[in-house]
Amino acid sequence: MSIEEQSLRDLLASPHALSCVHSVLTSIQKGEEVRVELQDGSVLTLSSVPEAELALEVWFQWPGKKGE
Repeated sequence: MSIEEQSLRDLLASPHALSCVHSVLTSIQKGEEVRVELQDGSVLTLSSVPEAELALEVWFQWPGKKGE
């Protein structure tokens, strides 16, 4: 699964945020890596649920379990 950084940020700020996070985590649980194409051209590859949760919290200010 791949997504552009701005698209991910837009989704996380939308009413579809929970569905987006669920999709990311489900993909990882199925063994798929999630690639976030950052605006600077680099790629952030998420391959574990704890890693994805941390990235969503730190890089994308997703409130995570505390805010759900």
